[in-house]
Amino acid sequence: MEPVSAQDIGLAAQGDHQAYARVVSQCQSVVTSIALSIVHDVSASKDVAQDVFLAAWTGLPKLAKEASFLPWLRRLTRNRSHDFKRRNWRHQKHLALTEVPEPLDAAPSAIERAMAAEQEGVLAEALKAIPPESREVLTLFYREDGSVERCAALLGIKEDAVRKRLSRARNRLRGAAELRFADTVKKSAPEAASDAAVIALLINMPAAQAAGLSVLATKAKLPLYFGWALFKFVGSGLALGLLGLWFGVTGHLKKAIDERERKELRRFGLVQGLVMLAIHVGILSPWPIEDTALRIKILTMLLCVVLYSSTIFWLPRIIKRRFAFLHKQNPLKHPSPEIKQRRFVLFQVVLALITAAIGVFSYMAF
Repeated sequence: MEPVSAQDIGLAAQGDHQAYARVVSQCQSVVTSIALSIVHDVSASKDVAQDVFLAAWTGLPKLAKEASFLPWLRRLTRNRSHDFKRRNWRHQKHLALTEVPEPLDAAPSAIERAMAAEQEGVLAEALKAIPPESREVLTLFYREDGSVERCAALLGIKEDAVRKRLSRARNRLRGAAELRFADTVKKSAPEAASDAAVIALLINMPAAQAAGLSVLATKAKLPLYFGWALFKFVGSGLALGLLGLWFGVTGHLKKAIDERERKELRRFGLVQGLVMLAIHVGILSPWPIEDTALRIKILTMLLCVVLYSSTIFWLPRIIKRRFAFLHKQNPLKHPSPEIKQRRFVLFQVVLALITAAIGVFSYMAF
């Protein structure tokens, strides 16, 4: 049996709200479970789910075939969850300063607040203890009434893989801890009203607004804005990198002793420029890696490794003849080629280490 009706997906792609309501109902457990396993917060996971279902509605007509819906929906959920985490911590202080107090009659009681805090604590503590690859499985397992078959179908993995991940998760959560986690996950599962709320938004929202607006966007930033920010980040990074390369290669060209050295320097600059361009294009291109920030970090580290490796090992060999020529002309002013080359390489290594330190700091902060 299909986890999601292909017929409903097809009808929803044609604009049928009721069919999409059924799709949401069939998928909300897997979407909220994936979101919860990433954001570690029940309320936030439900917000992410609404954001995902609104985005999925606008993207459905572009879907090539119904069988691609669930894999696409899972990727979308993971991307939106990671985006939420990044936006959330950046806006915590701002929200704390600008948050408007709730009316006294709408505020939860002390008992309700204590129960909610305990629930969040149980989930957060348990999810941190579980291996990352097992979090989605365990959460969905309890929300699907312990059905391994249903979990495998919704997550697109084999039943044996589900059992293995469940076993690894249960090894971390033994006895009472697992029972508390299971109870909390079941109690925090989305209610039938969740999909109704999504459909109500779609029906009452003008078409142009539905195409760009999401629940998370009203709380933080539009995904389109994030995409534009990413484009500006990549464009400015590429421009600065090419500018620095141009100045560096031009400086060496002015000091070149013959056409052979100039030719090798131009080849060096061309290769480095193409590497920069390829990696920056790769940041904006579709990847199997769903987390945009992780993709940026991996490609940025790759860029640094390639550029500094070539600068440390290739460039010194190009200018080695120049060092020998200058030393031969004036030994007092210019040290031996070996000493000069060691100094040059040492300078590049120090520069690479500084860049790496900045990269590590950025990795921890981003």
